Amino acid sequence: MKPKQKLKQAGFSTLEMMIAMALMILVLSGASSVIFKNQSGAGAAIIKSQSVSNDSQTGLEALLIARKKLDEVYETARRDYESATDVSETLVSGISYETEIKSHNATQCGKQISSAVFWTREGGRRAEVKLETYVSNLSLMFDLGGNCQTAVPKKDWRKPLVLTAVERGQLDGSRTVGLNMIGNQIYAIGSASEENKPDLLTFGSAGLDIGNPGGLSISGKTDCQTKAYNAIVVANHSGSGRTYAYVANNAAQNQLQVIDVSDPSHPVAITLANRTLPGVGNSYPQGWSIYFYKDRIYIATRETAGPEFHVYDVSDPANPVHLGSKEINHNVNAIVVRDQVVAGEKKTLAYLALSATNPAAPEMEVLDVANPAAIPAPVGKFFAAGTQEAKSLYLLEKKIYLGRAKGNNGAPNFYVIDVGDPAAPSSCLTCNSSNVTHYANNEDIRGMVVSGKYAFLATSFGLRILNVSDQANIEVPAAAPHGAFQTSKGLSAVAFDNDLIYAATPDVPGAGDSAFYVFYPSED
Repeated sequence: MKPKQKLKQAGFSTLEMMIAMALMILVLSGASSVIFKNQSGAGAAIIKSQSVSNDSQTGLEALLIARKKLDEVYETARRDYESATDVSETLVSGISYETEIKSHNATQCGKQISSAVFWTREGGRRAEVKLETYVSNLSLMFDLGGNCQTAVPKKDWRKPLVLTAVERGQLDGSRTVGLNMIGNQIYAIGSASEENKPDLLTFGSAGLDIGNPGGLSISGKTDCQTKAYNAIVVANHSGSGRTYAYVANNAAQNQLQVIDVSDPSHPVAITLANRTLPGVGNSYPQGWSIYFYKDRIYIATRETAGPEFHVYDVSDPANPVHLGSKEINHNVNAIVVRDQVVAGEKKTLAYLALSATNPAAPEMEVLDVANPAAIPAPVGKFFAAGTQEAKSLYLLEKKIYLGRAKGNNGAPNFYVIDVGDPAAPSSCLTCNSSNVTHYANNEDIRGMVVSGKYAFLATSFGLRILNVSDQANIEVPAAAPHGAFQTSKGLSAVAFDNDLIYAATPDVPGAGDSAFYVFYPSED
C-alpha cells in the first residue's frame, strides 16, 4: 500500500498547497508525473485574484480526484493486472469533473496508466490535471521465468544507428543467429551450418550506453558438440534461483537440450537433460522453435512424419518430462503461450506461426494446451491472403503481431490480430491499412519485439521500426519518419532493452562479417 499524504495548511496558500501536493506525488510515486495544461494564456495576466483563488482550489480538488483514481486503478492492477482497463466517468462536486483512466505504452510485462481530470474554468477555459505511473505484471514475469520485456522506448526511433558491432573473428568465426535476453545478459546461439564453432555465446550489457559504446562484453562461449541450435529461450528457475537456456537443437536426436547459464561466463550443458522428441519421423526432425511458460517447454519441428509440437515439464530442468504432443502438419516457426480467460473459463493457449502450404491453410493456429496429453483440435485459426509462411509472433495485450515471409501476391507481410476471442482470431486490425501495402512482399520478418508505439522487426533487409500506435494506419519507413537500417543479408532476431536494440545476423552465403549488432536512436 502507498503511504497516505497529510498536508499541514498553516502557512500555505492554496496555490502553494497544490505545488506541495504535486511535489509530494512525484516523490512518493517514483515513475509518476504531473501535467497541468492550459494554466496560462493570453488572458492569464488579467485574471482577478478571486478567480486565481477559485481556480487554485478547483485545481487542487481535481488533483486529489486524479490521485484517488490512480490509486484505485493501481490497486486493481495489483490484484488483477488484466482488469486495469480504460474507464471514463463524470463526478459532480460543486462543478463537473470528467475523469479518464487510460493504459498505454504497453510492454510485455507492464504498462503506463494515466489518470486525467478535465473541467471548465471561469470564462469557459478547458483545464486538465494528469498523473501517470507504471505498473508491472509480476505474475507474468514469474510465468515467463523473468524473460519478460518491460522497457518502454523513451526516444524517437526515426533514425537507428549502430552503437557497436561484434565481428565474427571475435566469436571464433561464429555468427549469432538467434538471441534471448534477461536483464543485462544476452544469450545468443551460434551458426547453424558450422560445426566446431561456439554453439552458445553470452554477452553482458550492464556498462553499455551511448556514452560507452565499448561497454558490451563477451562473457562466455561454449561448443556443445552439436550441429548448432535453431532457437533459444532462457528462464530463471524459481525453485533454485538458477538460470537455464533451453535450446532447439539442429539434429535428428536430442532436439531439446538444457544449458545451465547461471554463470554467464561458464555455460554448462546438462547432457542428462537431452531429450529426443518421441514419435518424430525422418523428414525434418530437427528442433526448430521453442518457448518457455510456467515451468513447461514448448518445442516444435518443421513439418515431419509424426507430431511436430511437443510439451515438456521442466520444473526440474535437469530432468525434462514429456507431457504430450500434437501433429500439426506444418512447419511450426514460432510459438507463444499464455493463460487467457475465454467465455469465463481460464485456458492455457499456444499460438503457433505456421507454414501456409496452400491458400486454405492457416498462417496461425491456437491450441488449448492445458492438458498436453490430449490436445484437442485447434481452438481458432487465422488465414492471411496468399501462401507466405508465418515466420514470427509477438503477443501483447490480447493482440498478436504476426510477421510473414516475403511473397509475390501483393498481400501484406505484417499483421496485428485481435485475439480477445481466440476462437475467432479473424479481426485483422491492419488488413485495411493502406500504408501496410508499402511493406508487402519485400522482406521476410524473422523476429520482432513490440514495445510502446514501436514494433522492432528483424527482417531480410535489416532493422525495420514501425509505428503501431494506430493499428488501422501503420506507419512504415517508406511513408513516415520511422527507422530502417540495412545490413548485409538482413537480421535474424531482435531484442530491446533500455532504449537499445540488440540484433543477431543470419547464417547465409554472402552475409557480412558483423555477427551481432547494437543500435541506438539518433535524435538529430
